Amino acid sequence: MISASGLRPGRIFSKRRGFLMIGSLMMCVSAVVLLFGTLGGIAMGIQQDFTLAPAHPHLNLVGGVLLFLFGLYYHLIPAAGTTMLARIQGWTHILGAVLFPGGVAVVLLKGPSFEIAPVGRLIDGGRVHGPVCPDRVPHLARLIKSSYLPL
Repeated sequence: MISASGLRPGRIFSKRRGFLMIGSLMMCVSAVVLLFGTLGGIAMGIQQDFTLAPAHPHLNLVGGVLLFLFGLYYHLIPAAGTTMLARIQGWTHILGAVLFPGGVAVVLLKGPSFEIAPVGRLIDGGRVHGPVCPDRVPHLARLIKSSYLPL
């Protein structure tokens, strides 16, 4: 079966265009990232040192699961994976899947001085430390009280 783009589903390389299909690349990278995330979780459990526990699910979910799902979509629908936008999205996601959990790990190990853009401090002018809750952020509390959604 050949799709409208002339590519066969299930092939990693396109004979006609000579490039690595982004869907297959994303699925391969996700398998490697998920392997490292799983091994990291096992190592944390064996050592009973859960310092990097917040970085572990980010690596597995963003780097493993989401990367695989996007890659599976591009693999099943090859015409969508041949566009320049798909390649940009794929490479950006691969880069982010490695850098994001790595950044979380650096902040956990080296301290908050390594934060580039601390979102919590942007919300309330530097007074929020920890999870954002309505009691700490007055405009958020007013917004929640004025909403029609039951909490």
